[in-house]
Amino acid sequence: MEKYNEIFRLKDMLEKENIEYDFNNLYDGYQIKITYEDKLIISVIEHEFSYDNKRDLVEFMYIGSAPISINAYAAFMFIKDILELKKHYNNTGRTYQMPIVVYDKNSKYNIKDWFIAEI
Repeated sequence: MEKYNEIFRLKDMLEKENIEYDFNNLYDGYQIKITYEDKLIISVIEHEFSYDNKRDLVEFMYIGSAPISINAYAAFMFIKDILELKKHYNNTGRTYQMPIVVYDKNSKYNIKDWFIAEI
């Protein structure tokens, strides 16, 4: 079994949706880079120094925003949303805001934080 599973799950999702990305080795793990108009806009990493790697979460960062630790599905949804918003509102200063939701031990979903990015 691979040490870092979530980044490979994300890679598979991107391939199925035909979303272009670069996949590189980074430290003992990997990095996925997403570009838009030849500029790096999203970096997703999972390696020994990434946040929450012990829980097999990826570290997602949209350029200009703080990194967050999420699973592959959440990262995939952010990527799809951001690319779609870029097509419509690129460089307009509009804000993309999405809750980061966690599933707690009481079987409830709670908003942990907000992911906010300027498009």
